[in-house]
Amino acid sequence: MVTVLAALAGVVLVMTAGAVASRVRNTFAIVDVAWPVAFGVGMAAATTVGLAGDLGEAWRGVLVLVLVLLWSGRLASHLGARTFAAEEDDPRYLEYMGGSAREVPFFALLTKVYGLQAVLVLAVGYAAFVSVSLSVRWPAVAVAGALVTVAGVVLEAIADRQLAVYRATPKQEREPVLSSGVWSWSRHPNYFGEAVTWWGIWLSAGAASGWGPLLWTLPAPIVLTAIVTVVSGVRIAERRMRGRTGWDEYAARTSVFVPLPPRRS
Repeated sequence: MVTVLAALAGVVLVMTAGAVASRVRNTFAIVDVAWPVAFGVGMAAATTVGLAGDLGEAWRGVLVLVLVLLWSGRLASHLGARTFAAEEDDPRYLEYMGGSAREVPFFALLTKVYGLQAVLVLAVGYAAFVSVSLSVRWPAVAVAGALVTVAGVVLEAIADRQLAVYRATPKQEREPVLSSGVWSWSRHPNYFGEAVTWWGIWLSAGAASGWGPLLWTLPAPIVLTAIVTVVSGVRIAERRMRGRTGWDEYAARTSVFVPLPPRRS
């Protein structure tokens, strides 16, 4: 439990700093960068406490730390470049908060935006944070989880890169909807890659410790999957894209989430 408390301290630190940065730069979108950074800092804090106290098995703690940092560093770099290059703030937060990051009370910014994200980080990262204090019952599962995690990170990175290239292409030179590469097999391969990543981390962090930890850490990847499919992610993207030229045809032949061969017309 002490490792989870250490992670909590790291997450709170990142989210508080993010709220201050949002206030200074007058943009809510910094919270998107704070999201992966909080996982990385939280896991680093948990691992430091776990190793210092000799609470679990060092090799697994380091393995999970590396996996979390791999995902966190890649996504933070990608989102950071996009966020700080944007000229306008995210309309979702402007609507949600009823004003800009400088107009709303700082306490509301800290709690309703960054505080909510902190709670979600703890829910999703719980299996990873607690793993540093657990023993390993099935080492092969931990290794398999690492392979699944890497596959998820690679898929998400490829999807993000293809989307970035598409967006950088002048509108008159590109198709109305991105439907090539991994996007020809899934309408949201980036979100699917993120879900795969956290199921892999759960395998290494929770499932590898035996039946008990497998079951009581299982909500962690389920929460992440719900976030990227029904809470935000896929649901919001689908709503935003519906009605665009070429979308209906693309949606008719392409799986919504899990990559599958395109359906024939």
